[in-house]
Amino acid sequence: MADGVNRVARQSFIDTVLATIPVEEYTVDVARAHARLLAQSAEPASPEVPTT
Repeated sequence: MADGVNRVARQSFIDTVLATIPVEEYTVDVARAHARLLAQSAEPASPEVPTT
């Protein structure tokens, strides 16, 4: 547990981070898109077919 001084410093840091970096809403549609991307990235890669 943070003491009073550390707590104020941590809260200030978090406030700065949240003010600097946008936080995107994580909706069901976003979760589904991420799940599709994760599933695709886990699939074995197709072998390249030479084009000569």
